[in-house]
Amino acid sequence: VAVVGEKTFAVKRKWDKNRFEHQKKKRPAAISETESKIAISALKNIGLDIGIVKLIEGKVVGMRPYIDFIEFEKVLGKNVALTVAEYCEAWLK
Repeated sequence: VAVVGEKTFAVKRKWDKNRFEHQKKKRPAAISETESKIAISALKNIGLDIGIVKLIEGKVVGMRPYIDFIEFEKVLGKNVALTVAEYCEAWLK
């Protein structure tokens, strides 16, 4: 889940039970309001407003302080980089 302020953008990969790993291909995902709040809160707890939160069944399993804009735009068709720019611009005002 990419987090930008209070907005979330989700992609997911299927789990390959035979290989015990994620498949490479990502696809758009709908997450619940609760999962969205968990992702936002997790980043805020480490002092970040922008980043990635990895969730499995609503549990935080990893975070990082950057977003792969190209990958998210390719999968979602949304310009997450523009959302980050608008968020930063509003924060500076």
